[in-house]
Amino acid sequence: RSLRVVIAVSIILVPVVVTSVTPIVDNSAYAAQVPRALAIEHAYGPVIAVAQKNAALLEQLMKYPPDKIPAPLVAEAVHKIGAANLLTLSKIAPDLRFLQRVGPHLLALQQAVAAAPSQWQHWWWVDLGGLVAFVPPIFLLRGRWRPKRARQDYEEHERHVREELAQLELSASGVT
Repeated sequence: RSLRVVIAVSIILVPVVVTSVTPIVDNSAYAAQVPRALAIEHAYGPVIAVAQKNAALLEQLMKYPPDKIPAPLVAEAVHKIGAANLLTLSKIAPDLRFLQRVGPHLLALQQAVAAAPSQWQHWWWVDLGGLVAFVPPIFLLRGRWRPKRARQDYEEHERHVREELAQLELSASGVT
């Protein structure tokens, strides 16, 4: 019965102490996308950094079809982002959409994987605390520690019960 309580409390406490488990499980489907994301980031890292820095300007550009962007907006984009970077961004648009879609999941996965070792160390300390709290009372428990001695005690108890029953039968039949 107490074992069930310990297991139930452990099941409740593991996600509280080791918070990285949930993001790792939730985002594990995206783990296969890590190589592609790293390759894109490696190949176009500086351009992506410029795009992130000028995200508001790029959003304004995206509101217009390519042939109807106002000239002042184009001039501002060329000045802030650069013509070569704008050309590269237009070529890697599918990769940028991919990063935008899976990036938050990969970031959560990366953070959870980085945090997991220290969280499992905390869980180890919780386990050690449980050992310190629950092992000493074991020695206060009643009963035998060895099956052979327990069997001897049981047989002695049974013999004693048989003797008492025999005495009761004799006293009931009138023989003293």
